[in-house]
Amino acid sequence: MVAEHADDEPGYAEECQRGEQADRQRQGKLDQADERGEELDQALRIGIALQLTKAAYDADGSKALDAVIDLFSGRDMAEISKAKERQELKEELLETLVDKYEGKVMGVYFTEFVTQ
Repeated sequence: MVAEHADDEPGYAEECQRGEQADRQRQGKLDQADERGEELDQALRIGIALQLTKAAYDADGSKALDAVIDLFSGRDMAEISKAKERQELKEELLETLVDKYEGKVMGVYFTEFVTQ
């Protein structure tokens, strides 16, 4: 998850680094399960970017990640692989994020969308 704002803002680099570390940890768990021969029924990796209002200089990405998990968990891969359904889910996600961030989110973009 990436929030669009100036790269030179205090804490921005650290926030990005923490997010990248969390992504590597999640991917590592999937890789380890695969190496042990564990069956992974379905896996979905989603990266998002938020377009924020000027007032949202310090948005906490955990709310957005929680919303993504709530919206996409348990969905059939065939359903979310279709462009129309994916767009509808994206619009639903935007509505949720506008609410969670009290109107400070203007847009949401998928930066990564991988199904296994």
